[in-house]
Amino acid sequence: MGLPAKLGNVDRPARPRHRARNRPVRRLAGQLAEGLRAAAGVAAIRWPLLAVAAHRLLLGAGFVVLVLIADSRYRLQISGYGVALAATGLAAFAGTLAALAP
Repeated sequence: MGLPAKLGNVDRPARPRHRARNRPVRRLAGQLAEGLRAAAGVAAIRWPLLAVAAHRLLLGAGFVVLVLIADSRYRLQISGYGVALAATGLAAFAGTLAALAP
């Protein structure tokens, strides 16, 4: 007969290991929330931040619509979507140049 098996602390259950891995994520989430609260409290930061968020939302929605139209209406494959995306980029570049022209 060997030695008896060593038991852990039976008074308190062991902590799950996944909580230790979530600590950096929780700290990051807390820091992000704190930063958003600080930005929301200052009007000089709040309105430009909201404008950028609205711009990104609308731009992202535009690319989703581009994919849907390329697929359903024009029956384009992946390469066709790439061409449509490149045309969008070229048009944006041309628009920038036209806006800069005197």
